[in-house]
Amino acid sequence: MALKKIFNLHEEATHIRLRETCQKYGASVYPKLRLADVLPIESSGITDDLYRYALQAHFDFVITDDAHTPLFSVEFDGPLHREEMHIARDEKKNNLCRIFDFPILRINARYLNKKYRNFDLLSWFVEVWFFREEFFKAQEQGLIPWDEPFDPMLIMRLPGRKERFPLWLSADQLIKIQKLAKEKKIKDFAPTMWIGADDYGNYHGIMWLWIDEKSGVVTHSAMRAQNYPIVEGEILSELLIFQLYDELSRVLKGEEYPVAIDTINMRVKDYTEKYQMRMAGGLHLPPGNPFKAK
Repeated sequence: MALKKIFNLHEEATHIRLRETCQKYGASVYPKLRLADVLPIESSGITDDLYRYALQAHFDFVITDDAHTPLFSVEFDGPLHREEMHIARDEKKNNLCRIFDFPILRINARYLNKKYRNFDLLSWFVEVWFFREEFFKAQEQGLIPWDEPFDPMLIMRLPGRKERFPLWLSADQLIKIQKLAKEKKIKDFAPTMWIGADDYGNYHGIMWLWIDEKSGVVTHSAMRAQNYPIVEGEILSELLIFQLYDELSRVLKGEEYPVAIDTINMRVKDYTEKYQMRMAGGLHLPPGNPFKAK
């Protein structure tokens, strides 16, 4: 009888990406740890059901600092996680992480397979975690004003990377859109977006850009709510820009037709009526354009 595999293919890819990024910061990655070995469930007052679940269930991956203190966990949610039984289990795990204030990042294949400015999304999220911690340390030391908010898009340099503002994922796409507008190939210099949330806290976004007075391009996407220190709407807007630029490129090459203005307005109206607004507006680069398009 064959022994069971420790990882499936996606879990193996997740482990490799986590290990590559975490090693740069002296952090470690532990797979398949019981929730009870990470969370202080003893005498915590949680329900018997959650207590039993914590003894039986495990985290896919737990990231620790150099003293092996847990920092956050990463869960790979495959297709099975859409089934009712798995949804209930995931909610128990989410509840326990909320109770003990332990961040959990839930990912799927999109976080591994697609590149955004030479980052896969998983590696980007981990990089942002460690830069966020360094940012707060610098604030405590008085090196950064205490009221300055943390914005990963405005980190100017990253070790091992040459580009400026490397964590601003959509920078190159925004520059290219501005260039097309300056060349009079499209009307808008930047896209417009609308992002809302459903009753479960998940984010849904739509983004559009006018090519001329009668037509444009439009795209939409969604991101599940995360118990992780990110602003879901901001990340979703970054991903939408990639999708929108791909749509725009196909239209300008004659591979697809643009979308009529009435159709775009109708789709935007559907979103504004269906979801509760979280973010809206146009997207622009900083004055002076500190980037260089590739």
